[in-house]
Amino acid sequence: MGIDPTRDQWRSLAPLLKRKKLVPFFDSAYQGFATGHLEDDAWAVRHFQKVLFQDGPGNVPQGMCIAQSFAKNMGLYGERVDAFHLVLLRDTPATGPHTQLIRSVRAEISNPPLYGSRLAYIVLSDP
Repeated sequence: MGIDPTRDQWRSLAPLLKRKKLVPFFDSAYQGFATGHLEDDAWAVRHFQKVLFQDGPGNVPQGMCIAQSFAKNMGLYGERVDAFHLVLLRDTPATGPHTQLIRSVRAEISNPPLYGSRLAYIVLSDP
């Protein structure tokens, strides 16, 4: 069970997470289905990125995470076309997180399906 906060609620949450240096984790499984617009449904993620990282290092969380699925909004059920985005501060060394993500992907997926990925690439590459 999840929640779908309003923009005002997101505006209240972002400074709270920043102050407590908490790393937000967004689950974007239905982007485009809440408002009917992909860009509008990504507003909270963009807002958090702006608020959390505007002051530079020291006063902010280490990063933010976004799990994104294309099963519903591209009709790719069963194709396992997903993405994990790790947003870090500009000067944060990415070697450690990158190594951990590679290990996790290798253990969990090893060889991801190619067909769905190719379809998503075509859709996302055509303006």
